[in-house]
Amino acid sequence: MLEKEIDHSFYWRRLPHMQPEDGYLFVTFRIANSLPKSFIDQLNSYQIELDRTITQGSNFKNVIQKKVFGFYDELLAKSITTTTNLSENPIAEIINNQLKIMNNDYIQLICYTIMPNHVHVLFQPLQDENHMQHTLSDIMHLLKMRTAKEINIHLEKSGRFWQREYFDYCVRNEQEMMNIINYIMMNPVKAGLVETPEMWRWSWLRNSERLTP
Repeated sequence: MLEKEIDHSFYWRRLPHMQPEDGYLFVTFRIANSLPKSFIDQLNSYQIELDRTITQGSNFKNVIQKKVFGFYDELLAKSITTTTNLSENPIAEIINNQLKIMNNDYIQLICYTIMPNHVHVLFQPLQDENHMQHTLSDIMHLLKMRTAKEINIHLEKSGRFWQREYFDYCVRNEQEMMNIINYIMMNPVKAGLVETPEMWRWSWLRNSERLTP
């Protein structure tokens, strides 16, 4: 069973981050400044309105998080206007390779897709040599640091490449797992980039998992 409590580890930067022991995490991270300020303002206003109106039921925080993420991803899809396209080589290959390097070492990788201005990834943090679970913050720091260094070399640029913050969600059960896998794999289709998920080059799914359209 994947059913998990969600308060084992909870910390804030600009967004809340939760990491249950042995949990599976769905993470979205994006290029720095890939959303215009007007979009960020829309997102903030949307969350404030949800916080004001959805205040009942034991699961209201989870409902708000899902709705905010859905709106956030919609804004990203509408804002594919950055000069750097993550889904073009060699940038896509840099991200692709680093995810697979970290697989079976820092994370158990379930699936991912590389979109033009953001990346969706589903994984389970693994334990280090001291049998301590790698933290989400350490995993994301390493992934973004390594990829940003290579990408900046390619672009002949310096400075921050990735947005500092990222959006993550803890998978609660098997049905959510399948829903998230389907969401990740169908994201390029939903964005109008391809007609079927198999046509998108920069998606990956573990052989042990099955996409259910």
